[in-house]
Amino acid sequence: MQEIRIVSAKTHLGPSGAKVNPRAFLTALERKPQFVGIQAGTGDYGPHYLGTGSSKLSHSSVKFDLEMFVIPCLEAGVPFVLGGCPTAGTKSCVDWTLDILREIAVERQLKFKLATIYSDISKEYLLRRLGERERIRHLELPGHDLTAEDVEASTNIVAFMGWEPFIRALDTNADVIFTGRCCDDAIFSAPAVRAGFDPGIAWHTGKIIECGGMAAKPVRNDIPMVATVRDGYFLVEPMGENVRCTVESVTAHNLYERASAFQQKGPGGTLDISGVQYEQHDERTVKVSGSKFIKGQYQVLIEGAGLAGYRSIFAAGVRDPEVIRRLRDFQKAAEQRAREELKGQGDFKVIFHNYGIDGAMGEYEPNREKPTPSYEVGIVAEIVASTQTLASDVCQRLYGTMHMMMYEGRVKGEGNLATPFSPLTIEAGPVYRYTINHLLPLKDPYELFPMKVFQVAGSDWREVHHG
Repeated sequence: MQEIRIVSAKTHLGPSGAKVNPRAFLTALERKPQFVGIQAGTGDYGPHYLGTGSSKLSHSSVKFDLEMFVIPCLEAGVPFVLGGCPTAGTKSCVDWTLDILREIAVERQLKFKLATIYSDISKEYLLRRLGERERIRHLELPGHDLTAEDVEASTNIVAFMGWEPFIRALDTNADVIFTGRCCDDAIFSAPAVRAGFDPGIAWHTGKIIECGGMAAKPVRNDIPMVATVRDGYFLVEPMGENVRCTVESVTAHNLYERASAFQQKGPGGTLDISGVQYEQHDERTVKVSGSKFIKGQYQVLIEGAGLAGYRSIFAAGVRDPEVIRRLRDFQKAAEQRAREELKGQGDFKVIFHNYGIDGAMGEYEPNREKPTPSYEVGIVAEIVASTQTLASDVCQRLYGTMHMMMYEGRVKGEGNLATPFSPLTIEAGPVYRYTINHLLPLKDPYELFPMKVFQVAGSDWREVHHG
């Protein structure tokens, strides 16, 4: 092929980015692309979704987007790929999204070929690898190799697939592909690698368009990005009115969620963009050349989450300047009293988010010791304990102590806190933590990613291949 045109439908599935811009998406299809994809997986919202195997997105928002993308792609004969079914990419997330697709297929009487790829890892698999005394290193922390305890503490574990499983699914001539957890850039680099283009160019293409219009100026989350991959370079252009790609907007996206401006590690090696050239091809389009792929050990990032305890919270506001001045002392005293009264009843952790002082940044707030004087502070108290009963007990004691805390010179008869909710304390339920963030070497890129292929006709889903 002399070129391949790849579309990133928008920043992210669902309302996390914005609603689909139908006109812009149809304009992208008029470019006659060979591939349309969108990312849906993320860890941005914390470990809860991986721990529970659930989606942050609502049923209605996912259905809306799928109808807007899948049906036009089927009509145009372009494969549509959803990478990292929301939110954590577990089997349960993939199956939940497939159920929504099934609804659409029945309502619209659609016929198509579907491929699904799962990315879950069983505990038994990892325990066997550890039992063979294999060292599985942490992504960032030296000396924190994977342990059997980490595995056992996990409720769900997934692996980030690279472009190889996507290529295998495309080889089945599937019209629609849904996957579990994946590298977002692999969604869009896969068709270019499959078509025979340089892996460095293909990978960099995926990196730039993975978030759709976020690489455009102004940033737009509701529009597609079209990449045209050719020998030795690629072009990127946004599909929206009054929006364009510039050298600045494209190079800036290289820094998005990256530790290095010049290198990015992935399953099969490293993307080297230290010698890349960026040129303004026309008013709306940027040309990128010089990207290199440095082959290395094949390894995938694995991610796990497990139960950390149970949470109760309360929210309150403070306007008394004397209370605000003493706020941290109040909080420390209230926590200490709770620990004394509940000694021996279980472990718990107390976290105060003081909005107006350090609510967003916590201990990393640079002005924490000398905050800007506030006329009002909002408090969210978070208690995580070994049981829900203990968490709620601590939460109620903290609230009561802080609400009526005495201090020198106090003349008022009412309480110190203003609470917007009744009941005052809220049981928030199970809390999850990340347990695994490690690099797992693989001899076979397909070892962990089973695929199933279905022939779909309305409500009739007939499996035609698995492996």
